[in-house]
Amino acid sequence: MIKKIIGLGASAGGIEALVAITPHLRKNGKSCYVLAQHIASNGHTELIARILKRESKLKVVLAEDNIELQVDHIYLIPSGFNGVVKDERLQLIKPKADCLSKPSINALFNSLACEYKDKAIGVILSGTGSDGALGCVKIKDYGGITIAQDPTSAIFDGMPNAAINTGKIDHVLNEKDIPSFIANILNISSKNNNVESELITAYDPKDLESLFERIKKLSGVDFGLYRVDTIIRRLKSRMSILEIEGVPNYLEFIKNSPEELKKIQDNFFVSFSYFFRDQSAFIALELLIVDRLLNKKEGEAFRVWVAGCASGEEAYSIAIVISECLKKYKKSLALEIICTDLNEVALHRAKIGSYSELAIKKMPSSIVSEYFYFINGNFQVVQKLKDYCRFENQNVLDSANENLDLITCRNLLIYMKRTTQNKIILIFKRSLIANGILFLGQSEKIEYELEKHFEVYDYDSKLYIRK
Repeated sequence: MIKKIIGLGASAGGIEALVAITPHLRKNGKSCYVLAQHIASNGHTELIARILKRESKLKVVLAEDNIELQVDHIYLIPSGFNGVVKDERLQLIKPKADCLSKPSINALFNSLACEYKDKAIGVILSGTGSDGALGCVKIKDYGGITIAQDPTSAIFDGMPNAAINTGKIDHVLNEKDIPSFIANILNISSKNNNVESELITAYDPKDLESLFERIKKLSGVDFGLYRVDTIIRRLKSRMSILEIEGVPNYLEFIKNSPEELKKIQDNFFVSFSYFFRDQSAFIALELLIVDRLLNKKEGEAFRVWVAGCASGEEAYSIAIVISECLKKYKKSLALEIICTDLNEVALHRAKIGSYSELAIKKMPSSIVSEYFYFINGNFQVVQKLKDYCRFENQNVLDSANENLDLITCRNLLIYMKRTTQNKIILIFKRSLIANGILFLGQSEKIEYELEKHFEVYDYDSKLYIRK
């Protein structure tokens, strides 16, 4: 059985990095590697495989569709295909015609995150563009470990820099140091394999309570309200990075390194967002918003709360939708969007409102030109949108917002305990006007409490109306 799976993503200049890395990867009986190297559709995949075979101590395999993954192997995704991992098999999929980066590193990393969660490792090597950056975010959000080649050592620094700029890269390493770092992680994992269940079931709850209490004194954030499995995944990931074995040793480390409290708090937060996440859901939301706007009198307020706004992408997406509706129907309303989160780093980014090309690339060019301007290599939100949005460091449980027309809370509740979820749903009910809109994330399933207080408008889009 595969205990750890390592995804390698490379593009231009990546072969040189791979040649430096592969000779130093050793057999360990518990892990395998899957490589997504950008290759032209008529590229010489076989040539790359031969180069790696010549250098590698592990068996290098040019993957076929539905091939079963085995430990101590390196699997190379062939040209013209994307590769995704499912049930310990590598499936080859023909990419869409408009897919420029083949094989897609994001597609591979996303599948590793979903299948292996905290047992996935993503490594970004030399390349142009930004493929793999969102995949690293996904791996990190599922508790895995992410590594980027040091841009100063990469022949092309575009991909490593794009990954690093997400804020989700654990380690930036020279390519020569990557094999030993991975070996160290695998060694620690092997020692911890026998106690993984202990980390979840047999740890002393008082130790975790002590950790939560220290964080609460530091920042006021109570992680005792979060699901334990989510916390444990991130705790294990942080311990692996620090090369610490066992929860008691980590708690001792915190005593001697107080700054670690802030780092583990940031690690516990899940601050992942992007513009117009789930586009079909936004289309359904727009229809509801139009209906509400048309029933408003000129100059009346339209109030929104974006709970768990992260780095602002969703808040600005909502602002764009409403702004476009107001323009289309020639309505003049007082738009107020209250955006709250507990992650101060993410809030700071949201207030600045500056995003990479990766963040805005799926938006129509007309929207980009209307609501962003290019400066210092990034796309800056126009002042009009920033004026609509008010970003605040606030716990969703402490909210006193009232008379809201719309609340969006997408993929925050899934990290909370059931009792906490129910409390938050009641807060949302109290905060919304009659027939107010609640917009949740695709992964949230809390129907019982919702059904008591909300009517389903569009289940697939997770849109609800306050009773």
